[in-house]
Amino acid sequence: MRFLGCALLATCVTAIGCRPSEQIEAYNVPKEAPARAAPAAAVAATTEATDRMLAAILPDGDRAWFFKVTGPVREMTAQATEIGRFLSTVQPAPGKPHPDWQLPAGWQEQPAAGMRAATLLIPGETKPLELSVTVLPWSGRAGELLGNVNRWRGQLQLAPTDEKGLAECTQDIKVGDTTITVVDLTGRMTGGMTPPFAGGPMTSTPPVAAAPPTNDARDLPPGHPALGGQ
Repeated sequence: MRFLGCALLATCVTAIGCRPSEQIEAYNVPKEAPARAAPAAAVAATTEATDRMLAAILPDGDRAWFFKVTGPVREMTAQATEIGRFLSTVQPAPGKPHPDWQLPAGWQEQPAAGMRAATLLIPGETKPLELSVTVLPWSGRAGELLGNVNRWRGQLQLAPTDEKGLAECTQDIKVGDTTITVVDLTGRMTGGMTPPFAGGPMTSTPPVAAAPPTNDARDLPPGHPALGGQ
């Protein structure tokens, strides 16, 4: 019996030892795709606007005059009425280096330099704001105004708009026999600039209201991005 018990025990041990081991399955787990950076326009839409731009386009035959000033929202808002008064005085002046206008009290006109036909300095809290005046060919074709407005919107990290949106951020001012289109935008100013869009196809605020012409009569605060382009 003792011999039989030992034989049975050996048989069981052998059977257990020959049992195949459990199989380990291996498989690949896909990694999560890295998050893509949000477009600049989307970033601007979710952050507070820091800069405001007031620009204007005055067609003059086969060319157009471009006026633009950009600065911190608070400073620009404080100057909006005065800038409106100035724009309401601008008229083409054939044979002259730039249109005729009436400067508000305290504004200074600097001579032509580079692309600019003139630079107008607007008194500010720390440094003056610069209102640039440039000129480029102008065809008057459909989409030309929209192309320039969308270029300016890009500088403020705003998404492009369409003809419907164009009406919400522009205002036409009748000055004598001419019409000047004023563009009013707020966003976050980028460091780079592009020139005016000649012959072309980052939430906006209501256009600046034009004020009556008057004979009465800010560069940006320290650390603010340069705004010298068009």
